[in-house]
Amino acid sequence: MFDRLNFAQRLLLTAIAVVILLFQLYKFNENSIEGSGWILSFLVAGLLLLPILSGVNIKKSSANKTSCKECNNPITLHIDREKNQWAVKQIRNRAPGLDTLLRDWMEFKTVEEALNKRFDDIFADTSHVFLFMITAIAEGSLDTSFFQSDRFYVLKLQIAELMIEENIKGLRGLMPDKEPNKDLVTKQVINRLNEATKVIDEYIDAILAKSKDPEAPLVEWMLKSLNLDTLAETEKVKRRIRANLGAYVRSTMRELRGQRLLNTLT
Repeated sequence: MFDRLNFAQRLLLTAIAVVILLFQLYKFNENSIEGSGWILSFLVAGLLLLPILSGVNIKKSSANKTSCKECNNPITLHIDREKNQWAVKQIRNRAPGLDTLLRDWMEFKTVEEALNKRFDDIFADTSHVFLFMITAIAEGSLDTSFFQSDRFYVLKLQIAELMIEENIKGLRGLMPDKEPNKDLVTKQVINRLNEATKVIDEYIDAILAKSKDPEAPLVEWMLKSLNLDTLAETEKVKRRIRANLGAYVRSTMRELRGQRLLNTLT
């Protein structure tokens, strides 16, 4: 129903809805609740808000096209880097919290300290990729051209730089007498992010197929990445981790979409 609306049109409808709601609240303050006209006002505002709240709205032609060509224009790269600052900040700031949740869900309190240190590195790497996928999908739900734009490539590049930096720092901490192989680290990070774009495609396909569980590809990717079938001690723990990850994806995506919308309007 809303597939033909671009991002600017959605924002315009949202702005109109906000004006209607604010005006109606002002009328309540002046005259209290009288008559039934306010019901129509709220209905109209609700309809105007539907396009922006309708979740991921990606046309079929955009599916399976997350791998855009490289952007070599320095001006475009600079502009897109600036546009992506919000997304990069979200990924960087949320990763430690996700690390903590994963540790709690997997009940790692009894694991030896040395082993915990290794899991810190695994979690940090995986959390960045996981949040990259969620954030990119949130961006794509508000801008249907995002996955085919240079901005998506640049975001991928920015997260790769962040992960390479974190990996190099972690390796230097573990092996202070040996300089990490940056080329190898870079190759591993790029491979993980390329794998992540395929998972995003699977999510988009699930949305287009109206799946009741579209976040399943992301959840299964995380389970596989952390080797949870081996690390989780019981089936009950595995089920809980799977349920918690699904809830995390849904709630984080809603939160990111809401924050992105507010940032755009203000």
